[in-house]
Amino acid sequence: MLVILSDMEKYKKNLEEFISNIQNQTITKNEIIVGELSSEVIFFLKSKSIEVSSKYIYLTVRAYKHILRDFKKKLGKAIPDERIKEIYKSLHSPHKIIFDNQKKHCNLIYIDSNYKLLFKIVVQPNYSSKFGSINTVITAGIIYEDTLKSKYYEVITEHGWESNPR
Repeated sequence: MLVILSDMEKYKKNLEEFISNIQNQTITKNEIIVGELSSEVIFFLKSKSIEVSSKYIYLTVRAYKHILRDFKKKLGKAIPDERIKEIYKSLHSPHKIIFDNQKKHCNLIYIDSNYKLLFKIVVQPNYSSKFGSINTVITAGIIYEDTLKSKYYEVITEHGWESNPR
């Protein structure tokens, strides 16, 4: 019997395996796909004269280790391990996507919430990797509501905090 997995199931399975390999130091891949840029985000980026070479969002070993570094934990800004394992869900159905036009690389910030904490996942479009130009997660962490009021942030899409499907 042929079983066809949905994209979300593939992302979940691949991410679990990826994290396990990193933790067990049996890394076979440097990066995996954990999501996709929505057509709304791609259209928004085009309006800013940013053409993306792919719709896929990657997570690299380096970014995963960066998200978990002790410095973030000491500051209380590290996201819990279970949230990292569900990063694909936050990228698929975030509460808000923000464009940070202050940064040199024009980052996308995906905002999600869980138990009244806000989490950010920063995605850099067209990141230059040894595999070519990719959209990649560069960091993730806890963020505070007042931080989202920066004059450098432009909301791409917003779904409201009450619609959390989890």
